[in-house]
Formats: sequence, C-alpha cells, structure tokens
Amino acid sequence: MPAAAEPTFGALVSSDVARYTGRPGRWWTAIPRGFSRPGLWATLVVRAQQRLRARGHVRAASMLRGIGVVTVGIDVDAGAQIGPGVWFEHPVGVVIGSGVVLGSGVSVAPGVTLGVRQSLAASAADFPVVGDGVFIGARASVLGAVTVGDGAVVAAHSLVLDDVAPGATVVGVPARPVG
Repeated sequence: MPAAAEPTFGALVSSDVARYTGRPGRWWTAIPRGFSRPGLWATLVVRAQQRLRARGHVRAASMLRGIGVVTVGIDVDAGAQIGPGVWFEHPVGVVIGSGVVLGSGVSVAPGVTLGVRQSLAASAADFPVVGDGVFIGARASVLGAVTVGDGAVVAAHSLVLDDVAPGATVVGVPARPVG
C-alpha cells in the first residue's frame, strides 16, 4: 500500500456509506437502504470508536467497542487502521486486533479473525497488513506479521500464516496459493 495522506473522518464515513448504498456522491439519498445493513452499522461503530480514541477518549472508545460486540457482533480494536470503503458482509464474529492495517475497499466476511499469533503482541509489527481491494472469506484467519497484497483473495476457512502475493488466491490450512 502506498503511503498517502490520512483521510478525514468525514471522508472515511462518506466512502463507507457510499459503498453500502451503492451511491457515491449523493449517497445520503440512499441512507434508509444503507442503514438496513448490519455491516454499515458495524462500520460506523468502528469509525466512531477510532475517532474517540484519536481524540484521547480511550474509555469512551472502549465502551463503544463493547457496544459493537453486543449489538452487531463485531470486535475491532480502536487501534486498528481501517481504510476507506471497508465492507463487513455480515459482521458477526469478526475480530480485528489493535495493530492490524486494512487498505481501502477491503471486504470482510463473517467470522474473520485478523490478529497476532501469540496472545501477547510486542508491537504493531506483530499484526497483519492487508492491501487494497482484498476479499477475506468466512471464518478465515490471518495471523501474525504477514502482508496480504492488493487484490488478493483469502478463501473461506483458510489460515494465513505467510505473506500473500498481490492478486493471489489462497486456500487451506495453512493457506497456499491456487491457480
């Protein structure tokens, strides 16, 4: 992922809502349809907790994280870096650790875990980095200091422990490239 300017909170929310409603630009006209999607609610909870943490409201961000777990079943640490246009298909069971980096336009299916291999991570370098336009299938796990390249596909129920090349499709436990 190339280094780019950090998008504003408003720009992140706008890109997320536009992806769920299918209406970039005038997305607000489709808000009723967008808000019927639990993935959009999950995305908004994640964005709000990240905003709170960035402004120094760590306890409030932690409380909002708990609300996200209870209401839509997603557990994303406010320290995770989530790019614009993220898509949580059905957010139940999704767990994303504090040092994870997700690029723009990433699609995350139900039950996905993105985190460390050990219970006590030493630094953000122990977490996965996921490129732009990646699809991560249901119940897949991406663990440790790995990079998933732009446009890659991680098949359902796969366990990614090694880097994934851009555009590659990986399957299995442990995940291996196919095709």
